[in-house]
Amino acid sequence: MVLQSGVPLTFSGRAEPSSDVKIAVAGGSPVSVRADASGSFTATLPAQPAATAPQSLVISDASGSTTYRNILM
Repeated sequence: MVLQSGVPLTFSGRAEPSSDVKIAVAGGSPVSVRADASGSFTATLPAQPAATAPQSLVISDASGSTTYRNILM
């Protein structure tokens, strides 16, 4: 997966209703948001610098986490 570097990154998805969702690029500070009553969430990570090595992105909530690997920025 390739993500644009140097611009804020917005992620949308579904989680358990009213649960806290954390999104982070490996080694970075996580951004936390709360899913709404229907489980929808939108979170924006700050602009990420270009990286010479693949990165990982972790999205987690109370039910578990999903890790995306080999992300290029």
